[in-house]
Amino acid sequence: MLAAESVLLRRTQTVFVDGPSSSGDGSGPALRRLEAELLGRGHLLSAELHTALGSLGSEELAAAHARLVGLVDDLLGGDRVHTPLFRHFPRTVPRNTEALYVDRVFAFLLQQPDHPCVLCGEARTVFPVSPCAHLVCRLCWDGSDYAGCPVCHRRIDANDPFLRPVRAVGAAKAPLPGPLRLLRLGADRAADAGAVVDSLLARRTPLSPQDRDDLLTLLPLTPAGRGLLPREIPVRETKAMVLGALLREAPDGLPVQELLTERLTTATDVLRLLAVLSDGDAGLVTLSPFTSLPRPLRRELLAILDALPTPYLVEDVLRHPTAWKRAAEVLHPFERHARHPRAALAFAVLRGTPVDPGTAFGAALLETAPAHPDAVRMDDGRVDDGRVDDG
Repeated sequence: MLAAESVLLRRTQTVFVDGPSSSGDGSGPALRRLEAELLGRGHLLSAELHTALGSLGSEELAAAHARLVGLVDDLLGGDRVHTPLFRHFPRTVPRNTEALYVDRVFAFLLQQPDHPCVLCGEARTVFPVSPCAHLVCRLCWDGSDYAGCPVCHRRIDANDPFLRPVRAVGAAKAPLPGPLRLLRLGADRAADAGAVVDSLLARRTPLSPQDRDDLLTLLPLTPAGRGLLPREIPVRETKAMVLGALLREAPDGLPVQELLTERLTTATDVLRLLAVLSDGDAGLVTLSPFTSLPRPLRRELLAILDALPTPYLVEDVLRHPTAWKRAAEVLHPFERHARHPRAALAFAVLRGTPVDPGTAFGAALLETAPAHPDAVRMDDGRVDDGRVDDG
């Protein structure tokens, strides 16, 4: 639940207060401390949220304080150490960035070990930094200001002699981090999560990695997490990801057969789903080994392939030959060829399977292939897709 609240805080600025009571005084020091901490992080409580938090008892408010500040810190990257390249940023950022770039290129291309510095001509001031090993002049580059290699800007070993300690001159007061974000009181987690999920499912472009993570986090809170998907999901990669999540979670009452039959309209849709179930890439850009499937699901996917128009099925299978050959290892399309003859035929075309009329499988292929002359043909005891080789 905390992960879902983090997503809703980032996307909708909503905060949920559980179990408000009338024991709080609404304006005590504890609530003011919470307001001050949030203000320092660029967030402001709405009137409704302030009232809800003020109605909590002291222990409840302390728990809400820790949870809310923790969520905001995670949102701002509080779990990471932020060190700018120039440690005195922004006071010491060079004004002439073009000259800085030229110096970096000169040092990278021309500086040689045991030679004077190509920028200032001083000898015995050029040493490599760790781990990138670029040659850096200690006079030309200020080791008390840089936090990384001046040449490649890569982080370097904190114990490298180039990095000199910074003399403390007093801590500057941190400014407010930009425009304040108003936090509002959330009334219904499921409704807010549903709105976010619906907007992500309606996207007509592939989701970013962050969007995919958010979708999978919020999905169980929504009707879509019970299989009640919108009529259209434009991006097929997103559709495969959602179907894969539903099959993994398998909520009670999930109509698997109806859902898959309705949503998987091409052979490539089936392939994307196999990739998702194997923790692979739904976009099929990179291939990973497919994991074994439960027998009922395997039969259901073969039935879906078998119900597709044979010309389109063969065309789709041949569009991703390597992936489908790997998929055949987990689908076993020849195992029940009598029940799924067109699916078996498509995989026989893919593999160039020899046809032996003396076997039940070969006889079934010989019986099925003539019914689809626009998709397959028999050639020297094999079935292929009927394309003419101009070579």
